[in-house]
Amino acid sequence: MYSATSPTAAPELEKHFHEADQALRAGNPQLARQHFFQALALSPEAPNVHHGLATCCFLLHDLNGAVYHFQVVLRQDPTRIGAAINLGAVYNQMGRPDEALNVLRQSIKQDPKRAEAYYNMGLAYRLKGQVELAIQSYKE
Repeated sequence: MYSATSPTAAPELEKHFHEADQALRAGNPQLARQHFFQALALSPEAPNVHHGLATCCFLLHDLNGAVYHFQVVLRQDPTRIGAAINLGAVYNQMGRPDEALNVLRQSIKQDPKRAEAYYNMGLAYRLKGQVELAIQSYKE
């Protein structure tokens, strides 16, 4: 077993990232998730590993897993706007628009030019039945 400090951990971590990326490109998120879990064993605090796992979980309809891993990414690096926007999208998929709005508002404060944040905010407002706010978000 490799540790995060061993000289062989970095190449092994890179190998798993590459194989996970190849699996995702081939449309196999299950295999990608296996490689990301192997990378996680090497580097449990790596935000990129958790982001990859969150993406795989989302593709595999494991929304709770996606939420968990996106939250880990944001705890480790709150400036990762893409992870926040994706977390908002997952909350929308789960029918949790209030949580989506909280995350998306924070992401817009950090980067007000990300159209996908406004789009997901519109979806959240639509889920809440607040059509006017949804339209305003879509226009943004």
